[in-house]
Amino acid sequence: MGLAFQDADMRTPFKIVAVLLLFGLISGALVWSSMDSDPLVVIDEDELDQARESGVGSMGIELEDRPEWRPSNLGEVRALLGAEAHETALTRLSGFVESKPESGAGHILLAEVLRRLDRLDEALLHAEKGAALLSTHGRAHWVHSRVLASRLTEIAKTGGSMGIFRAARNVGPYRSALRTAIELDPSNVEARREEVLFYLATPMIGDPAKGLKLARSMEAEHPMHGKLTVARALFFSDRKEEAINLAREAVDLFPESTEPTWILGSILFRSKRFDEAENEFAKLVSGPKDETYYQAMYSRMCLRTRQDKDAEGVLKLVKEYLAADPQWEWAPKPSDVWCEKGYALQDLDRVDEARAAFEKSLELNPHSKRAKESLEELNES
Repeated sequence: MGLAFQDADMRTPFKIVAVLLLFGLISGALVWSSMDSDPLVVIDEDELDQARESGVGSMGIELEDRPEWRPSNLGEVRALLGAEAHETALTRLSGFVESKPESGAGHILLAEVLRRLDRLDEALLHAEKGAALLSTHGRAHWVHSRVLASRLTEIAKTGGSMGIFRAARNVGPYRSALRTAIELDPSNVEARREEVLFYLATPMIGDPAKGLKLARSMEAEHPMHGKLTVARALFFSDRKEEAINLAREAVDLFPESTEPTWILGSILFRSKRFDEAENEFAKLVSGPKDETYYQAMYSRMCLRTRQDKDAEGVLKLVKEYLAADPQWEWAPKPSDVWCEKGYALQDLDRVDEARAAFEKSLELNPHSKRAKESLEELNES
């Protein structure tokens, strides 16, 4: 999936940036010094060159002596949906790593499962070990970078002002791991998109011109993803009309994929061109019930609540979404959906039900600023 442009971007593959926006509160000297932090795993330039030339860098991560059970490779881990599946994978991979402590693949797969379970300190230990054992495998460094990003997000989100300072110390290692992942495996579209957004959206550290240049460099190898990444880069560079036109071009060029339509709708939404955004999202909810279907469903809720209209329609969308309970990693969280339900109920003057919806949102995500502020306003009125 590509970058969503909704208010609740914290759950996207690029959620690191939402936290880094907080670093505007930190002095420039501290932020820049954090960029010089030593990486946690070191790989020299000769190894990088050899891995790129040999193709080793783009190799997948798979357990040695592939077991009969799943998950035994990174793709299977990333396909896991739901807490029960992750707990089963945790038991299996923990046993595997215990019996084969020098298995780099085992440590990497276990790190990804632990990350998905929000056991981030444990995940980092295994990610570091796995990346060191598989130093020339790009995907190992990619998992390592994502664990670092998740830890950075959690530290900054839950630790107050001191948490932001602590998180700043992880920026250098995070960037180092991400850059190494890309150097070893330029085919990793997700990693390349994340790096682009880092440069586009991070104050005091970022460089929009460099972000746009990196985005354009993707187009030759990855025509669709490259074009959509450039569209995002143009949007964040405040060149909204160019971004919209390029996203429309991608929709026409790649009709077999729903992602261009999703990105176009998201850019239109953030540009406050709500009617046009609604038209794009309507196309997605008339198609297969893949991730873009549920992303578009949530976006339609947001479109309506932000315009204070069709509250009954929002409640129908909420009911369908919560019943389906989509489990993709980047699917909108139930806590966000409950928040939209609260807004719709508030529009209908069903105050007690709205209060209960905001309380449910906070129960599911105690750090939801939107739900907390909405509940406080409701209680003060």
